[in-house]
Amino acid sequence: MTEILSLKPEDKERLNSHALERMNEWQGRILSRVPQLRQLSEEQVTNDLATYLDENEIAEFQKCLADIRRWLSECMDTGDRYLSYAYATWVVTPMSRVEHLVAKAYQAKEDEKEWNTAYNAVNPPLRDAKMYFTDEEYKGFVKAAGQAIHARIEKGEDYLSDARSLDYRRYLERIRDRKEKERQLFIAKVAAQEFNRQLNGEKVRLRALLSPNRKGLEGYFRKQIKDRRYSGQDFSRLLSKKEKQDFDNILVGVSRSRAEELVSKDFRSFVASECWRSFFLLPSADYILEEVPCLSFIFEVFAVVETGVWLKPGQKQFNGYVFDFPWGEKKDSSSVKTPEFLGYHHFVLTPEELGGWSFWQDIPLVILRGLLSGETRPSGTVITSASNDEMTYKVEGFEEEVEIPTQFAEYLKHIGSIDGMVGMGIMSKKVGNIVQTALAELVAKQVTPPANEKSGKRNSVKDRVFHLFDKGKRPGDAEVKSFGIKPNTAYRYYQEWKKTQNPT
Repeated sequence: MTEILSLKPEDKERLNSHALERMNEWQGRILSRVPQLRQLSEEQVTNDLATYLDENEIAEFQKCLADIRRWLSECMDTGDRYLSYAYATWVVTPMSRVEHLVAKAYQAKEDEKEWNTAYNAVNPPLRDAKMYFTDEEYKGFVKAAGQAIHARIEKGEDYLSDARSLDYRRYLERIRDRKEKERQLFIAKVAAQEFNRQLNGEKVRLRALLSPNRKGLEGYFRKQIKDRRYSGQDFSRLLSKKEKQDFDNILVGVSRSRAEELVSKDFRSFVASECWRSFFLLPSADYILEEVPCLSFIFEVFAVVETGVWLKPGQKQFNGYVFDFPWGEKKDSSSVKTPEFLGYHHFVLTPEELGGWSFWQDIPLVILRGLLSGETRPSGTVITSASNDEMTYKVEGFEEEVEIPTQFAEYLKHIGSIDGMVGMGIMSKKVGNIVQTALAELVAKQVTPPANEKSGKRNSVKDRVFHLFDKGKRPGDAEVKSFGIKPNTAYRYYQEWKKTQNPT
């Protein structure tokens, strides 16, 4: 600046002394207001003025400077004599304007420096604001940041406690909240991606574990059980409706449990299943003496279960964010909207697992002997009804009628003998020997009834049990059990005995 306003040495010698005095005084005033001008070159001052003054102010500065130079030129080569032009008052205005404009420019520069220092101290997060705010919010943030910077200039480090920084603090909190939500969402997305990867892995594992096709349940049962008692017969219709319902209730629970065991715990809510079942009844027999010698049949109930398994759509929450699953492995894959079939799971439920024992009925040996031989009407029996599905027999001395399904009769015919029943595992060898002896006695038995029957005395097991009931015994007492009859038979005898005590 000194280069712009000062005179060359030779010009100083030529300048009127009063004009030089005015010139030095004017220059001194400027330097006192803007001391940094002493260290600045003409180029630096020119750049500063161009930076901090607008175009009109620059034009005014140049004009005033030209007027001052014109005044100086009129004051040259006049010596020390009085020169009225050296005392001209019009030059005061351009001098004053130059002084003002220079002071204004460097005050603006100083203000900018102070602003920049405060700005750097406040360091408003403009990039975050641009990212997390709407355009309208961003404008409000910039305005609030400006107020906080002004407070920083005046209050220093304690600027945040100033009322002017209140809005700025609120905007900062809003940014922090949204950044934290974004962070939590990012964490949730990473967790969801990992879960989906594992879920797709579980899907692959289940596909490998399950069968892609349905199986014939009868063939599957035969292969899995390998029980000699099974030869393709279907006795499931011998189950009552209530028994089937009870078994189904157990079966559904076990099937669901088995399906869950296939699937890892974390993914069970994304797997659905549906089961189909077939019951297979295998006979077992024990000897019992009722009114006549009998075989007491029960059925061991097995079930073959075929369970279809699907991967179904579902939702899971991570960090408070809900995600739909599953989706494909590709980044642009969308979530699956319909269940995806994975395969079939097959297993057999044993009587122990199913609680599957069903008492069927007692069959007199006289009927059994004939059926094993393939007789439609065994000797010593009367057919009371017949159809394609079953025959009903009456045996002398046996109170109840005996219904034999045609399929069971064919089953016994196929077996052919007591030894065959023992060989197939329907009865033990010990029971088989007892039955063989009882059958031999039936063959050797005389047509005439025993003496005790002629006399009308009670001598059958049933009569002797009735006699115990007469004495106050009950079905569960040891004396009743000693006859070797089954609990349900003892209970049935007891109900019949009560009817004889209270005839209607």
